[in-house]
Amino acid sequence: MKSIVRLLIVVVICLVGIGIWRGWFSFSKSSGDAEEDKINVSVSVDENKLKEDVGKAEKKVAEEVKRLAGKAKAQETK
Repeated sequence: MKSIVRLLIVVVICLVGIGIWRGWFSFSKSSGDAEEDKINVSVSVDENKLKEDVGKAEKKVAEEVKRLAGKAKAQETK
């Protein structure tokens, strides 16, 4: 069970890292109430960029599946 939790944590960290690198997420901070010494942190998600990148990935995967299927079919006919 611990290994599954660790794997999920690693996957989430990787997705957040890739998301920041690709511009899907951005973080900002601002000063909160000066009397309470608080900082406000905001997360912004660029849905258009995320959808665009997911669409590109889906297209590449579909092309690769077709290529591999053709290659496997060619192997069967030999």
